[in-house]
Amino acid sequence: MKSLAVLPLRSIGGGDSDGILGLGIADTIITKVSQIGSLTVRPTSAVRKYASEDLDPLVAARELQVESVLEGSVQRSGDRLRVNVNLLRATDGTSLMAESFEMAYSEIFAIQDRVAREVASRLQVSLNPTERERLGKRYTESPLAYEHYLRGQQAFDLRDVWSESRSEIETAISSFSRAVGIDPNYALARAELAHAYVWMAPFFEKSTDWIERAEKELEIAGKLDPALAEAHIVRGDILWSAYKGWKIAEAIREFRAASSLNPSVGHAESGTIYYHLGLEEPALRELRRAEEIDPHGRQTIVRLREGLVLLGHFDEAIALPGPSLAATTRTLALIWKGRLDEAEASLSEDLVEDPNNPYKQSTAATLLAARGRFAEAESRLPAIVERAAAGRAFHHVAYACATVYALERKAREAVTWLRRTAETGMPSYPLFARDPHLNLIRSDPGFLAFMAELRPRWEAFRKEAE
Repeated sequence: MKSLAVLPLRSIGGGDSDGILGLGIADTIITKVSQIGSLTVRPTSAVRKYASEDLDPLVAARELQVESVLEGSVQRSGDRLRVNVNLLRATDGTSLMAESFEMAYSEIFAIQDRVAREVASRLQVSLNPTERERLGKRYTESPLAYEHYLRGQQAFDLRDVWSESRSEIETAISSFSRAVGIDPNYALARAELAHAYVWMAPFFEKSTDWIERAEKELEIAGKLDPALAEAHIVRGDILWSAYKGWKIAEAIREFRAASSLNPSVGHAESGTIYYHLGLEEPALRELRRAEEIDPHGRQTIVRLREGLVLLGHFDEAIALPGPSLAATTRTLALIWKGRLDEAEASLSEDLVEDPNNPYKQSTAATLLAARGRFAEAESRLPAIVERAAAGRAFHHVAYACATVYALERKAREAVTWLRRTAETGMPSYPLFARDPHLNLIRSDPGFLAFMAELRPRWEAFRKEAE
């Protein structure tokens, strides 16, 4: 499959001091051409850093591991806009396309449409009728609304499952709201506003108001654009949450619907829900596809390593480089491998950056229990559970509690926490059947009863994933 990176256009003349215009042009082209099934396109999150870097485009292409790269410049003077773009073959720098445009700023979307069509033509990718229609699709006709949307995306990409991200999410909500205020028919901005509401709900405001707001935005977005892939991702996130009772099968369908509408989205989400179920083949298939699309993306690496660990691919997970949260799952892999001294060193370094992170703290409790320091491990659990209770990833902390008690041979408490793990979004029958941390309670009647109850439910999920 052919691969492409679209770099943020360089600003000339100081009329775009924060690079938002050059990034915006690139983002729209990315959004359009990424919907071509025979072309792998790096997402905006992967190229955003190049907006502030003066880097040779061929070097960027090698970093992004693509065959072709589109680079260029943009200059704005009053209401006039000049755009230059150059499509290069990464192997030798041959120019496959060079175009210059000069027109009114209000016609910026016409430039983006033209460039997207030319890129598809010069890369010789075949388009079916649906892809051809999507290539010409515009989400808004307002450059100002689009600018606010981009600022919202910049902030939202900085969010973190566990760490304090309220300011980033509030900035995203403010920017998306401005975009929708300027253009009420901007379906994509409404979907992303809904997504930001969903993230605000469990982490900072223990209220259903945010989910109700999200659902209202999704309803409007759906009426404006029934084929909006991003709306399905947000619906899947809502369904796979405490607010909807962890409706896993329905969430799977939403993530798959997103990928069917846009082949460049939804794979990380599908892979994540599959590895939370212990479904190895579909999880790795979707995670690998997400990795092909965005090999260096923070969320890609975090999800991939966590998936590898929960599926038992410990050596590969340990070897995978990545950001802080991914380092925590590396520590878990070391614990599972019995390399406890290495795990302790890894965790000590990891905790320096974010010592109150409940995922990291629960990993520390598991390590203590693996070393036989049961009283110390158990004493830490109440505070960790309280801190993690509002998070959508609470099931990971619940599972850590189960392993601590299982290693201590406290079967009743371990099974209680296994049930909470399964009830809060991670009913992973294969993990519970495989994890050596649970070996000391496997003959317990309560554990056997729990596994017998879980098996048919898990089988239903497995069939849903086929």
